[in-house]
Amino acid sequence: MAPRPPFSKRIDAQSIEDHLAPRPGIPDGLMFSLLTFLEYHYTQKVPRVVPARRTPKQLRVQHLARLTGKDLPDTYDELMYEFRNNHELLLDAIDHALKYPDSKVQSGHDAASLIGSYLDDARSVYGVFYLDADEYQLVLRQPPEMTTLIEEVLTKRDRASEHLRQAWSQAFSRDGTDPNSASVTATMAIEAAAKDIIIPDDPKATLGKMISAMEHKPEKWTTDFESSDEDSVKTVIGMMKMVWKGHLRHGDPDQPLDVPESRCEMILHTAVLLVHWFQSGRVRPASS
Repeated sequence: MAPRPPFSKRIDAQSIEDHLAPRPGIPDGLMFSLLTFLEYHYTQKVPRVVPARRTPKQLRVQHLARLTGKDLPDTYDELMYEFRNNHELLLDAIDHALKYPDSKVQSGHDAASLIGSYLDDARSVYGVFYLDADEYQLVLRQPPEMTTLIEEVLTKRDRASEHLRQAWSQAFSRDGTDPNSASVTATMAIEAAAKDIIIPDDPKATLGKMISAMEHKPEKWTTDFESSDEDSVKTVIGMMKMVWKGHLRHGDPDQPLDVPESRCEMILHTAVLLVHWFQSGRVRPASS
């Protein structure tokens, strides 16, 4: 459930819309909550003269330093100062804590839930994304109408969902995006979800081959859509074609090398819908 706008922002519809708009960086009001979270995960008040034996907290800071390529202090006050004044480092540290949770502080799930609620309250452009097991990461927030479906599909334990989780990370990770790889991986997710329904005798069938099979005999499949079965199947075929033709395949010299980020987003959203439909039986053989 989205946080309710405060009383002072509920003046009219436009005021509410402006308040709920995503905000970049570290929005006002979010810093203290994030610093408190990092204090528990990375710091303890240690003396200026650091003992020869590193504490578990200091080892976590060292790991963060190696991954980010930054020289980080290992004393409480200095590290908190760095977090407060370097927003990129602060977000890196939050992402690091989500990927490598300190179980002595809280589980990855609890840490993700807490940070997710902070980001939601502050209308941050970033959200928390489930990767696997007890591991999460920061990603760019997606439209709210997609959130529930995305969470449902990506938390399943099958190959299609694994591909989608990887594609989502490649497309929307805060650390840098790879639209080309994300589009290819999203295609693999659809192939994994649809192969048993479209071409069960060919486990290595490509999405292109599945499209050809459905175009050749669309009457072999049906959907839950309240229209003629043939029309709804053609809609599914059209969505599959959008993904299949939306990125570079097989070194085609007539295709652009790079997938635009906006197109990649459409490919990912379309892939989520298709995987959900095939997984849930919304698209199925006509005889079933």
